[in-house]
Amino acid sequence: MPTSQKKTEIDWVPRHVKPAWLSMKSEERLLALAVPIGFVAFTLPLLYSDTKHLWRPVPDEPPPPPPYVHHDLDDDTPNGKFRQAVTSGDLTAAKDLIGEHGVKLVNENHWHGNTPLFEAARAGHRDVVEWLVEQGAEVDHANEWGDAPVNEAATMGHFDIVWYLAEHGANLQRTQDSMHTG
Repeated sequence: MPTSQKKTEIDWVPRHVKPAWLSMKSEERLLALAVPIGFVAFTLPLLYSDTKHLWRPVPDEPPPPPPYVHHDLDDDTPNGKFRQAVTSGDLTAAKDLIGEHGVKLVNENHWHGNTPLFEAARAGHRDVVEWLVEQGAEVDHANEWGDAPVNEAATMGHFDIVWYLAEHGANLQRTQDSMHTG
């Protein structure tokens, strides 16, 4: 048999049945195998980490949310107690403190010019926000950075409070102090 007609080990397979990878050169075969093997090697760890919540046992109860952190260094003063009551949503304690120490607590500035309305709006207590507005809280009061209670509510995702404050005079087009924005 002449060398030009010499058959290779895969020539016995009819052309219409022969898989494409059999006709590739050995380097092409390696590349054709490397791509799916690399894909699987890269994907399996990701699939494991992304789906482990699906096959892990579910705890009996979800963990409680972390407590809302507020920064009051003067908790024993009437202003500190009022701010803590407003932040935690304790409307009864807030009303008692106003009855005992007067309405002046509603607009007292604290950290960087924040008023209790900032704290209630940030914490998402709409009932407290409404009560503070009824008591005369300045709805559009800006702190040292140019933020207002409406900005605090929007930042924390309390859009019902954003619209309530807007209905009561909050400026929705306020820009922040460029020095303190990131």
